[in-house]
Amino acid sequence: MNFDRLKLVLMDARIGATIALSGFLILMLVPLPPSMLDLLITFSLMLSVGLLLTALFLRESHEFFVFPSLLLITTLFRLGLNIASTRLILLGGASGQNAAGAVIEAFGRVVMGGNYVVGGILFLIFSIINFIVISKGSERVAEVSARFTLDALPGKQMSIDADLTSGMIDQEQARVRRQELQREAEFYGAMDGASKFVRGDAIASLLIAFVNLLGGALIGALQHGMTLSEAASRFSILTVGDGLAAQVPALLVSTAAGLVITQVGGDNNMARELVRQLGSDRKIWLLTASIFGVFGLMPGMPSLAFIGAAAVFAAAAWFVPTLAADDLDAEDRTEERPPALIERPADLEIVLGLGLLSITGEQEGGGLLRRLKRWREDFARTWGFWLPVVSVHDDQRLASRAYEIRAHGVVLAQGELRPNRMLALDTGQLSEVIVGDPASDPVFGANGWWIPRDQQRDAERKGAVVVPPAVVLLTHLTEIITPRMQEFFGRATLRALLTDLRDQGYTELDELVPAPLDYGRLLSICHALLAERVPLTGLRTIIETAASICAVSANAAVAELVEAVRQALSSQICSRLADPERRISVLTLAPDVETALARVADQTGSSGEIALLSEHIGRLLPSLREKISAPEGPPSAILVSPAVRRPLRNVLAHALPDLPVLSLREIARGFSIETRGTVGFA
Repeated sequence: MNFDRLKLVLMDARIGATIALSGFLILMLVPLPPSMLDLLITFSLMLSVGLLLTALFLRESHEFFVFPSLLLITTLFRLGLNIASTRLILLGGASGQNAAGAVIEAFGRVVMGGNYVVGGILFLIFSIINFIVISKGSERVAEVSARFTLDALPGKQMSIDADLTSGMIDQEQARVRRQELQREAEFYGAMDGASKFVRGDAIASLLIAFVNLLGGALIGALQHGMTLSEAASRFSILTVGDGLAAQVPALLVSTAAGLVITQVGGDNNMARELVRQLGSDRKIWLLTASIFGVFGLMPGMPSLAFIGAAAVFAAAAWFVPTLAADDLDAEDRTEERPPALIERPADLEIVLGLGLLSITGEQEGGGLLRRLKRWREDFARTWGFWLPVVSVHDDQRLASRAYEIRAHGVVLAQGELRPNRMLALDTGQLSEVIVGDPASDPVFGANGWWIPRDQQRDAERKGAVVVPPAVVLLTHLTEIITPRMQEFFGRATLRALLTDLRDQGYTELDELVPAPLDYGRLLSICHALLAERVPLTGLRTIIETAASICAVSANAAVAELVEAVRQALSSQICSRLADPERRISVLTLAPDVETALARVADQTGSSGEIALLSEHIGRLLPSLREKISAPEGPPSAILVSPAVRRPLRNVLAHALPDLPVLSLREIARGFSIETRGTVGFA
């Protein structure tokens, strides 16, 4: 026989649950021998003690999230034992007091002490304690806990979203917190229902004991010729024993349920917290011992009991606080971690002066955290990848109304806001003068005024554009981050995008990446596209185009791959540059300029670009700047031949970073060209 295979089968949770359910049915329907009943009652006691100890050492109530289900299972198990024991008591109780097993007989004889009236009273006391005190209290606490947990759920979810938006946690930590929050809500909701089973179990035990006693007396008197007194005496021992064998585990499980529900969250389990909190002050123990010592010295009082209790508390005054201190020292040593030598700055930060903290909320033109979350979503939708979480925090070294935008600890931009005002911007078409504190738009330098919030409608009527301070800050953030967004696109971001493609069913991905297209070249292609503000929303096209070239030419240069990818993305590129009529306004190069640039572009490596920069850029830039500043507005791009596009773009990236350079091969079908002028050497 293959024991390893049998072990695997038995360890399967589904098979185990099926066996347990079948066992419950057998327990209720098939007569059991007394020895088997003894074993099962003992197992019930052990299980209840285990549940009680587990509840005592829990750190958080919802950590024991299977407990509501266990309550139902143990209740069903005890009811099955009651049915099995009732069958044995009524069928064999007249023949002897061990008819229902040794455990039930022992419970009956030890508790009753030979007096079945005393035994019945003790059984009733056990049942009352379980039913009225513990079960009823646990039920009420479970109901209140479920209600308060559900009421607090929206606020906790908003807190998680706020922490995520402010950069205190990342996406994975937020997902884990939401799962814990959902599990906590489901746990208390389940405990609210499961507590009803505990209460019902206590009621059922009382009724079953009454049925056993009444049925046993009738069977003994009518079927076995006993007197009513003799039948009641014989069956009462078994009935009380059976009741106690059921009530003791039920009492322990009810106590465990009460401990789980009343558990207050903390860093330690309940046992450790008891020692820590009770041993926090030695004076309490000494004062209690003194009070009982005085009672013991009073005439007529039991001196031995009171003075003995006082001595115990006096000893505890010395030992318990010491034990608590040792426990805390051990915990501190366990949780001690080596400090970080240098705190790593966040990838992206918004640092606020203390006077601007109010704009993070929903008042005073704020809502910064909520708007920031939406801003990241819009950015990811536009450019095809997620920026790092933006950390929002204050810095008392800044001026009260100042802010800074930082990346990797470096200040990229700064400005000043008015938290309780709105910024009215001059559009050049104001019908009336706007009264307010003069200001300047930190992004575009437009003139404006900080005005009270209640004057927004009036300023808009006069022709101004009015924005809250949080929008001003996010607009500034957009203008600062967009030109350098490739700096925030790393290998981890690339792998996350590839994982998303696989999850979306792109099964061919593993045939293309990392071979023939390796991660390094794919990352460089993405960097080059983002540097020219080409979104990565067409990542599948990017991968397939580059991989098809690498499959033929394993050593293909990244520059060659980028140009091929741009041509494959021509529709996407043109859509971003065209007007609503699908026209792209461009500048073109004079033939002599094209010829000169093409000749220099034939040089290899970066030396060609350096030569181009030193020889021609000085003569070309004045004409370019003149055309860009024309009254009809700047063109959408400069249109050149494919051979010239890349080196020209590399040079203009520093002088005119906002001017796209478009190749003739990148004009997609359906788009027309509107030439604004021709650029020649000055």
